[in-house]
Amino acid sequence: MSENKGPLTYAAGATVYAHRLVKLSSGTVVHNTVTKTDDPIGVALQNAASGDYIAVDPINRGGTFELVASKAISKDAEVYAMADGKIFDARGTSGSYRRVGLALATATANGDIIEVMPNPNTDDVILSV
Repeated sequence: MSENKGPLTYAAGATVYAHRLVKLSSGTVVHNTVTKTDDPIGVALQNAASGDYIAVDPINRGGTFELVASKAISKDAEVYAMADGKIFDARGTSGSYRRVGLALATATANGDIIEVMPNPNTDDVILSV
């Protein structure tokens, strides 16, 4: 069986922005949400309008990803899936979140793009206090 580690192509089910986590929804890709049961399949490599085709870098391809932060994030912080396909560090936040990986750079504000080393087990969640 062959293994595809390159970008995959999907139709966008809504407007999708580059450097954001995406999930499958009715056979199309949309931004991942903060819901811990969302299962991100990869990272959007470009912007796309609903119905356009978009390249997605699979989450299991190995290597690092560039992802959009939803707030300031410290280098070496564990990061979690947030609304609109963004990531955050969950510091001081109560709830259950899907862990995405480790921040390899510092984000100073919402919208910053940082390098992230993916978590090998995306089923991990955190309960913050």
